[in-house]
Amino acid sequence: MASFLATVVMALTVAIAGIRGRRTLALKVLRRLGLFAGGYVGIVIVVSLVTPRRVLEPGTTECWDDWCVGVTYVNPIPADTTVTYAVTVRVSSRARGLPQRGPEPELYVLDGRNRRHDPAVGSGRTPTEFTLEPQEAVTFTRVFQVPADAEDPVLVLKHGGSGDQFPGWFIIGGENSLFHEPIVVPLT
Repeated sequence: MASFLATVVMALTVAIAGIRGRRTLALKVLRRLGLFAGGYVGIVIVVSLVTPRRVLEPGTTECWDDWCVGVTYVNPIPADTTVTYAVTVRVSSRARGLPQRGPEPELYVLDGRNRRHDPAVGSGRTPTEFTLEPQEAVTFTRVFQVPADAEDPVLVLKHGGSGDQFPGWFIIGGENSLFHEPIVVPLT
């Protein structure tokens, strides 16, 4: 938060100095702003690259403030060339006073070769946003079809859709920060 405020103050200083014709001051502050921003983004990237991927076991819940998501059950159904995974997900609110509103979690399967497998068509849809009363929970199932030869499949669990990730790109150590490995749940 302090970094954001410092950036805003520096940007306003550059704008005001530029409007008043104080080019030297504007360029000096702009140079410092560039160094500050570059250093900050560098720290975000380094922390993301050295932080190990978080692995949650089924039954474990991940919370973002009062909004929680967890995989409650994984049912693998092997076939000749594919394995179908029926994954039951629970979205809950741990708020005490007000209803909570949030996006459906982004879910997909990654295999050992880093191939992405989205939910199967017709595996059921829920609203793209949930509004939950305090302490309320919603459970739904997603079905994923993965080639039988896929090694180490994991369910990627992300808070919200990709449109909600922008501010999170710049949070040091945040789940959505640049180059950070997403939270996963093993399917085997």
